[in-house]
Parts: sequence; C-alpha cells; structure tokens
Amino acid sequence: DTSFTKKFEFLKRVLEKEGLDAAWKHMESASTPAAGSFSYFMGEYLYDHDGFDGLKSCHPSFLPGCRGGFIKSAIATKGLVVLPELFERCKELGRRSCAHGLGHGFGQLTQFDLIKALEYCDTYVPLEKVRPICWGGVLQEYASFAPPDMVQSENIWHPCDKLAKDEYRSVCAYVLADLVWNLQYHFDLKKTIELCA
Repeated sequence: DTSFTKKFEFLKRVLEKEGLDAAWKHMESASTPAAGSFSYFMGEYLYDHDGFDGLKSCHPSFLPGCRGGFIKSAIATKGLVVLPELFERCKELGRRSCAHGLGHGFGQLTQFDLIKALEYCDTYVPLEKVRPICWGGVLQEYASFAPPDMVQSENIWHPCDKLAKDEYRSVCAYVLADLVWNLQYHFDLKKTIELCA
C-alpha cells in the first residue's frame, strides 16, 4: 500500500529531523491507532536507540503498540537471554501488554517458525489465560512480516489448518480474518462471516 509506505516514511523523517516529541505529536494529530503499526515502530525505535531506558519514552496515547514493539525489538536483538529483564519490567507494564509483545518477539526470534514461537509462549507465559495474547502476537507478526512465500497460499485457511492445538487455531483464525483475509484477499465482512460460520 503506497499510502501506508508514504506515511511511514514521513514519520521516520519527522523522527530523524525533529525528534521524538515531534513524532509523537504528528501521530496524535494524524489520529494514529494506539496499537497500530506506527506505534509498534516507535517502540522498536526506542529500544534500538536507548535500550531499556527507552521504555519510559513510550507516549501514553500509544502504550499498547509502543510497548509491544519495544519488547519485540528487545527479544529480536538479544534473544531469550533478555527475558529476565523483560519480566522484571513487565511487573510495571501489565501481563497482557507484555504477553503480546513477547509473541511478536518470539515470531521474529524464530524467523517465523510458528510452532516454535507458539511453544515459546507456552513455556514463558505462565498464566494460561494470558497465553492466547502471546499467540496473537506471534500470529500477527507472521501475517505482517513473514516472507511472502511463507504466508501466501492458495489455501485461505493457511497457516491455521496446520496448527496442532485447537487453541492455536482459534486465535489464528481471528488474526487471519483481520490481517490476511481483509488485506491480502480483500474479503468484506459478509464474506468473512460466511467463512467463519
């Protein structure tokens, strides 16, 4: 989508030339979603430039995406060794926010090996009721950033139908309907409801 790419490039230029505060103000004035791609990008940027100190610079209006991107970048950069530090920070951030960011990070860390990334969620997210949030992060990362040859398929249920656990497939179908059917196949709501019925 050229419109998205142009907006993204503009945000990067604002960040580089005018700084962090100007970038946050631009996002606010553009009614950027709190958990949208730009918010995730800002979290990644903060970790990449300031390490763990960058976490305190997440803007209150964009906390969900910023924290998710921050955690994703920490795991993608440092690997599992960073988890104790992240878990310490997660005490302040809340389990849900952390679990989702962990999922995105596990997706990157495993180079989009869905089974391995989902199993990392099972291993490192102790609360059962929070694990689906981590799985959602893994699956969003896969649907958004995995190489096209991994994601594109003639089978519209791909990759959900390949997952062993019903719980994984359920979260996968939710992410699939939102990110893949809508954006890749351009299915409208009526078509999505027909497929899910």
